[in-house]
Parts: sequence; C-alpha cells; structure tokens
Amino acid sequence: MTLDELTGIHRACILFECVSGSRAYGTANADSDTDIRGIYAQRPTAFMALTPPSVLIADERHNTVYYSLRRTLELLAAANPNILELLYMPDDCVTVDTPEMQRLREARAMFITRQCADTHVGYAFSQIKKARGQNKWI
Repeated sequence: MTLDELTGIHRACILFECVSGSRAYGTANADSDTDIRGIYAQRPTAFMALTPPSVLIADERHNTVYYSLRRTLELLAAANPNILELLYMPDDCVTVDTPEMQRLREARAMFITRQCADTHVGYAFSQIKKARGQNKWI
C-alpha cells in the first residue's frame, strides 16, 4: 500500500494520526514543515501475499510516517522513544483516534519500564557527547 492509498481510499485503516515535531511542541517557525505520524491496521489481504506486508508507509522525506499496528507494538515492547511519544501526544495534536487506540493510550503507562528509562537516558547521553564533540571542532 502506498501513502496515497492509505490516506485516500484506505483511510479507514488509519487507527491513529497526529501532528508531531515542532508544530506539536510550539517550537515551529515560518520555515518549519508539518510532521504527521500515525498507526494503521494492515488489511487482511496483505498477509496473503508471498512477501510480508510493509511495516512502515512514509513520504520521501519522512515528514509523514505511518507505522503498522504490529510494528508499533514491537517498537513499544522495545521501549522505542519515538513510538512511545505517540501514546502521549497532546489531544489538540491528535487528528484521528479510534476506540482501539484510545484503549492503548489509556494503558500507555505499562510501556514505561526500566528499559524505557535506560533508552531515554542513553539517548540523552549520546546527544550530550555529540554536542561536546561539535564544540571541540568549532
């Protein structure tokens, strides 16, 4: 399925959609793009093909990205911070929220684990290390 198909004739497959990035957090400026993130349910016929169904549908620049529900759950179980963020998006940024996703969002605390904390701390330290390296170069 292509992005045009998902957002067009298969729009009913979208379980969750939100505006993310700088527009979600109030840091956008005149040059900022609009980032869209979402979760979709794969059509049953997608599993009948000889090749596995796509786990990600995105535009070329990844400004618009939709994850399959299966991949979303895998990434949540692995404490992926980008996916966890979707469960905590402010309501005013959410454009599609189905009952299935509302239940998942209500249970979002179960994904806050020690592994999740370690992942976030590791990311923060890597960003600090990266910033220090850039300062030495300058």
